[in-house]
Amino acid sequence: MINNSIFTKPSNCIFGFGIPNSKESFFEDQENASKDFAKMFGGVWSRYYYQFIRELEFTEPKLFVTGLKIKHNLTLEDFHKMFNSYYVVVLFSHWKGDAVEFSDGLKSTSEIVEGIPSSFHGILDLCVCHPDRLALLIREKKPNCLVRYIPNKATPIFWLNFYLVLFSYLNSNDLSYLKALEDTIFEFLKSKS
Repeated sequence: MINNSIFTKPSNCIFGFGIPNSKESFFEDQENASKDFAKMFGGVWSRYYYQFIRELEFTEPKLFVTGLKIKHNLTLEDFHKMFNSYYVVVLFSHWKGDAVEFSDGLKSTSEIVEGIPSSFHGILDLCVCHPDRLALLIREKKPNCLVRYIPNKATPIFWLNFYLVLFSYLNSNDLSYLKALEDTIFEFLKSKS
């Protein structure tokens, strides 16, 4: 059971990127049959740069300042190891079919769930568009792991800014991750209306 009254600081959290974060990895992914996200940009680096990397370069130093740990080139094995050291694991990646993209390729929901330790009593925050099946399988197979995700589709730039606000808020206040997430969602929805 997750205790919603536990104060969470960014240093108790890790943020992992399963999608490419460099020019080299972007072009490598164009040739990799088990990768999908970079191909959605038609092989045009400048488009990918302006729709993701530029904002990442701006946002990442600010996320580091909060104390958040960040892992690029996230493999499935790396992802599974995160659960041994952090209370909150954020997966920032891409969903296709019944799989999530990691730097070592698209991985099925069953592969992902299998490696989450049953002893993990924390939060998995999926920044992955439409991971409904994955969330349901985790809830079924790993009942101690609380899965959070926002079902709306949004751009990587939106999500980077959302998480910057969330982790800055957690850094400045004594709140649980769930309360900070709820407040941040509320503020973003309020600003849209």
